[in-house]
Amino acid sequence: MKKIEDVLNSWKNLIDKSLKYYLTPKSKDFNQQIYDAMIYSVFPGGKRIRPILTLASAKACGLPEKDVLPAACAIEIVHSYSLIHDDLPSMDNAPLRRGKPTVHKKFNEGLAVLAGDALLTKAFELCSDNAKNTKVKPAQAIKAISALARAAGDVGMIGGQVADTFGAHKNLDRKKRERLLDYIHTHKTGDLIEVSVLLGGILAGVNEKKLKALKSYGRKIGLAFQVVDDIFDSEEDADKLTYPNFYGLDNSRKLACQLISDAKKELKLFGPKANILSSLADFVIQRKS
Repeated sequence: MKKIEDVLNSWKNLIDKSLKYYLTPKSKDFNQQIYDAMIYSVFPGGKRIRPILTLASAKACGLPEKDVLPAACAIEIVHSYSLIHDDLPSMDNAPLRRGKPTVHKKFNEGLAVLAGDALLTKAFELCSDNAKNTKVKPAQAIKAISALARAAGDVGMIGGQVADTFGAHKNLDRKKRERLLDYIHTHKTGDLIEVSVLLGGILAGVNEKKLKALKSYGRKIGLAFQVVDDIFDSEEDADKLTYPNFYGLDNSRKLACQLISDAKKELKLFGPKANILSSLADFVIQRKS
């Protein structure tokens, strides 16, 4: 059996190749600038952990990776769109992303907004196309679209972003601050990671028991992912509502480890087919950045 690192590198290369295909215009016209901005935002990307989770989930459910590639790429495209908008002057006003100028700095603010909009709509185009030339049934593709829309929208990632950006926490009592902290982390980061896992099962057409297990696994590693991010950024985010600032560094590390341990227990239902998902859970704790 291939080492997990080899599998993940192979999948990352496959995802990058697919993203380039989906984001390359079929013909050049007056809108070339939007493609330049979209591709700039997506490449070079990070570790592609979200689409890799989709491929790993599908594998655990017995669906070939090629049959979920459009949806996996859709997840990464939604993530990229969110980063463009997060970086805007009206939001975080960030000058750099992954060591290079952010989209609004490289191009301009208006094109950055439109590039984010274009990526978001492209994601749902890919999800709707996921039933073409694959084993995925149309009903399953529709269910996947609904799940992605919910995870990315007002009750998901956007809701978490609003709470994080505009939710004043300093005047709240401890109990309300704890609720706000959990809400932000569950939705701003966690929901997109959770649905990354869930889509593999939805598109494979597995039963509700397995979907529930995948959802629970995804929810737990999604929250652990954000807790670990908070730990990395603990020195820079002294005034923000984060897990280390609320619970302390040691308790935050213990919480992340417990979440990963609990997440891996959800995979027993899938047997050895879920080995990659189990390894990915460990990666959340072991990653360096």
